[in-house]
Amino acid sequence: MGTLWELVLLTLDPIRLVTDPQIDSGLSSHSLRRHNAYIRLVVSRCLVLHKCWCWQLDDDVSSALFWRLVNIFKSCKFANLQGEIAGVAVFVQESDARLLMDDVNTDSTFTIFLKLIFASLSRCGPPCARTSISGGRRSSSRS
Repeated sequence: MGTLWELVLLTLDPIRLVTDPQIDSGLSSHSLRRHNAYIRLVVSRCLVLHKCWCWQLDDDVSSALFWRLVNIFKSCKFANLQGEIAGVAVFVQESDARLLMDDVNTDSTFTIFLKLIFASLSRCGPPCARTSISGGRRSSSRS
């Protein structure tokens, strides 16, 4: 059975995910925070679908999904989304690519996207029995 990335793309079609300064300038800060929280949720769920449910990321449909996500970050010049804490990702600070496999609730949305790219380059890993999902943010149960 194939994956349903096509369904994910269809559900994202009517939603403006990219940053548009003209539109965003007319929105309240609360609306912008909610919009960015939704983007974080979308990117996080894509990672969960791949890591936990083994949805493959190696076909034309998943390639279209990656481009849709790339356009989000391209529109904000690959900076963190507004309201996210700026900083260098832990895997960069530690120079340890293995940290890209850890789910950390303080990751920026862009870091989660990088983790999705990294995960797509490796085979589907073990089920995420040790990962919990709460409020759109993943948290690791490792100590």
